[in-house]
Amino acid sequence: NDRNKLEKFIDSREINTLKIFSEFIKVAQSLNLKKIKFIPLKGLHLNLEIYKNLSLRNIRDIDLLIRKESLTSYLECMFSIGYKFKNSDIKPKDFKYSDYHYDIPVLINKHGIHVETHLKIIDAKFNQLIYAGSYKKKYSDTLCLDFMSNENLIIHLIYHGTIKNGFDNGLVSIFDVMNILKSNKINFTSLLECAETL
Repeated sequence: NDRNKLEKFIDSREINTLKIFSEFIKVAQSLNLKKIKFIPLKGLHLNLEIYKNLSLRNIRDIDLLIRKESLTSYLECMFSIGYKFKNSDIKPKDFKYSDYHYDIPVLINKHGIHVETHLKIIDAKFNQLIYAGSYKKKYSDTLCLDFMSNENLIIHLIYHGTIKNGFDNGLVSIFDVMNILKSNKINFTSLLECAETL
């Protein structure tokens, strides 16, 4: 019956989200231990700060924003906890980053968890705005996370859902933006000023 199929699909999606989220905690703790700064993006940020319920927002992979100058130490840390490039046998010290790209090749572990590592979002100017407006949240002695502001998160979601991916993720980005607007105080002046500079 169709209802049973739908329930199984939802259950499998929630289990997958839990696996990815659990792995994200391990990755975050390892990066914290090495003092490598990063910002969780999209589904991770939304689940931690907006939805606060993993069953409400699916996570397909781990998306992180890191600074370009941290790339080698970041890769060494990720390789030390079992990640490698998905489609290449390159080692961290041999990896050459090109400014042409805004991210690096996908990392994967033996459990098939993907990590998408972004070095910039939209452009260098927006990265500066993200880092300048970010805030820190401590969850425990071994877990501290930096988040972009809600205003910058809205810009990122709109960019990701429209210009970058052409609505390939359906209405998820619109749903996410609506939930940010409902659950948080937004500085609309700051949001509009930031958007106009990009």
